[in-house]
Amino acid sequence: MNLIHPDYSNRSIANEFIFQAFSTIPEVQHLLFTVFLLLYLTIICGNVSIIWVVCTDQSLHTPMYFFLGNLSFLEICYTTVVVPQMLASVLDVHRTIPIINCALQMFFFTTLGGTDCFMLAVMAYDRYVAICHPLRYILIMTWKMCARLVVGSLVLSLVLCLELTLIIFTLPFCGHQPRINHFLCDVPPVLRLACADTHIHQTVLYGVGIMVLAIPFLLISISYIYIVAAILRIRSTSGRHQAFSTCSSHLTVVILQYGCCSLVYLRPKSSSSDEEDRQLALIYTFITPLLNPLIYSLRNKDVKQALKKAMRRTALEMGRKYIKPPQPYCKKTTIKCEEQVEKARFRPASECIRKMAITMKILSMRRTQYVTFAVLPFCINPQMHQENCTAMLDFILLAFPIQLELEVLLFLAISLVYAIITTGNVLIMLAIWGDPHLHTPMYFFLGALSVVELCYTAAVVPQMLISSLQERKFITFMRCSTQMFFFIGLGSADCFLLAVMAYDRYVAICKPLRYTLIMTQQLCTQLVAASLLIGFLISFMLVGLVFRLPFCGEHGIKHFFCDVPPIMQLASKKTKLDEVGVFLSGILAIAVPFILICASYLFIAVTVLQVHSAEGRRKTISTCSSHLAVVALQYGCCSFMYLRPSSSFSPKQDQILSMVYTLGTPLLNPIIYTLRNREVKAALRKVISNHIFQRKSVCH
Repeated sequence: MNLIHPDYSNRSIANEFIFQAFSTIPEVQHLLFTVFLLLYLTIICGNVSIIWVVCTDQSLHTPMYFFLGNLSFLEICYTTVVVPQMLASVLDVHRTIPIINCALQMFFFTTLGGTDCFMLAVMAYDRYVAICHPLRYILIMTWKMCARLVVGSLVLSLVLCLELTLIIFTLPFCGHQPRINHFLCDVPPVLRLACADTHIHQTVLYGVGIMVLAIPFLLISISYIYIVAAILRIRSTSGRHQAFSTCSSHLTVVILQYGCCSLVYLRPKSSSSDEEDRQLALIYTFITPLLNPLIYSLRNKDVKQALKKAMRRTALEMGRKYIKPPQPYCKKTTIKCEEQVEKARFRPASECIRKMAITMKILSMRRTQYVTFAVLPFCINPQMHQENCTAMLDFILLAFPIQLELEVLLFLAISLVYAIITTGNVLIMLAIWGDPHLHTPMYFFLGALSVVELCYTAAVVPQMLISSLQERKFITFMRCSTQMFFFIGLGSADCFLLAVMAYDRYVAICKPLRYTLIMTQQLCTQLVAASLLIGFLISFMLVGLVFRLPFCGEHGIKHFFCDVPPIMQLASKKTKLDEVGVFLSGILAIAVPFILICASYLFIAVTVLQVHSAEGRRKTISTCSSHLAVVALQYGCCSFMYLRPSSSFSPKQDQILSMVYTLGTPLLNPIIYTLRNREVKAALRKVISNHIFQRKSVCH
């Protein structure tokens, strides 16, 4: 029997599909790209955190959390099958997909989604055994049984979805590039493109949908009927509450997952709508994998406690070495430190802890910031492991003034500068966004630079403002390392972006005829993404290198925030290799981009000298002057801070320099680009005048 419709028998068979665009407006495309990318990164981070906690915490090595770890792994793979291609199609970079790639995407997407559903049924069975047969739980839910259930879920889903994918892609798809009214190769929208009778295929889809969705949901419902019956037999209220609490997270995920999937795959073709399917697909592609780790971490005490323990343990492992007790640092204290250290060798732990509590109470009563955990050496024993040394670790920021009047003045000054930085960079972004004349690579990079500057200052300044008004200016070990990671990562990305902008100027001046061919939108996006990625990789290596060092003596940071040089000075034991590692990271983040900038401007200078007219030379140089001014300011301070030997460390000098590149550079960037750039000035005037006009029209 010929299933191909007679009207399509003479048409060409398609070998690739094209995805429906979310929007044709560039601004909306960029906004959607940013939102989807942030959601994807959050999904990856959340689920990786769950896997990491389940793997590292011994108390979570139970069947329930074994299944949760597998579910998180499935969520990561499930979103990775769809989101990278989706991000490319959002920006119109790669909206076409070959038919074989589409088939592979559909196969992996449906297989992983189906395994997800079976895993939720397995987790319901695990809860049923735990609550209804608690004495036999260990005998039934063995590791062998758990592994078989996970593998069985994957194999069953794989067989069903392979059959479904093969049946669908034996259909003919007519036309040159059929348009999929979706952002991924999902079953319903692809079936609609077939130029043949699809009743049999629709029946197979319902059959597979019932196997993957309805049957697991039925098993989950039966499990919970038995669970509810068992819970109702418990007499104590606290016992009932505890039993229900172990199931609440799982039930929330089940309702979210099955609600959306059933609406897409188990409703008749006549009642389906492309737009509804896309909206529902966004929920089960992004929202479910995003909410899973949030639900399990917010509603599960074991996971929350394990996360806290894992973060503390990571902080301890960074500096796990046997060391000799360092010489105690005491500027002013009523206790003779040398005598205390001598006595500490024979002091029992209980007395040590009591002494620490008394000393901490004295410190909290007095408004001082000169004692840098002088109590710690009292408890250090020569045989004490580094883990015990770092367990009580908090840093104290010593750069802030003690006098209340100076504190308030510093707070007001930093607040004012931060407000100007935020306003200036936001105005630059609005001007670039709102003016079509500025939709060029040069201003795209400038907008990206403004975003990085905003994030860069936001990583440091709010904490500085809080610390400036706090009586005890403490910062925890984890908060300090997180602050340094984002500060160094965004600062490094800033340096690489300046190198990218220099390359853009080189192409514009040295190869003007090929500029639009070279500096495509795709290349510009890749360059910005690469700058951020390299910056954060360098930061990750550098922070790991710094915070694996032991900090057992002085804990007073002679700085306003957690920067590399002052933290390195606190390490009680560091080798030349550690200093070389930090220096090499500085070379990668600062010297390498600076060399690329110099090379670009060398070629630019040669080209400018070949221009005969003075007006032409002046115009060419003016396009680079703003960038050169920012480069000189940024690299001057950073090089002096990070590319010098640690022996030349000067706290006061570094504090002043850090204020320049933390507040001065982000403040001057928008000023330099608005005062020295006519196009930006004109765009800003237009944005401000449009805003004023809109407000007047609203008032009238």
